[in-house]
Amino acid sequence: KNIIGPRCNDCHGADANTSGGGKNFSSYATLMSSGTLSAGSAANSTFYQSITRTTDQMPKGGVPLTGQEMQIIADWINAGAMNN
Repeated sequence: KNIIGPRCNDCHGADANTSGGGKNFSSYATLMSSGTLSAGSAANSTFYQSITRTTDQMPKGGVPLTGQEMQIIADWINAGAMNN
């Protein structure tokens, strides 16, 4: 929540239907129901793929996540994406 909230919720917050392509990450429940995470596999998670790709990288128009932030997210997803 310390990375996704401040870095993703400008577009993927409560108003995600208009600005974030319908992908709402404003809470753990909405993130998990977004269909973008494959708990246990960052490599198979479109959420992780979107922050690590070299073209059209998220956050769009924003500062890319640092390598450390990406690694924290990968580790979290690979550990099962628990609500912690």
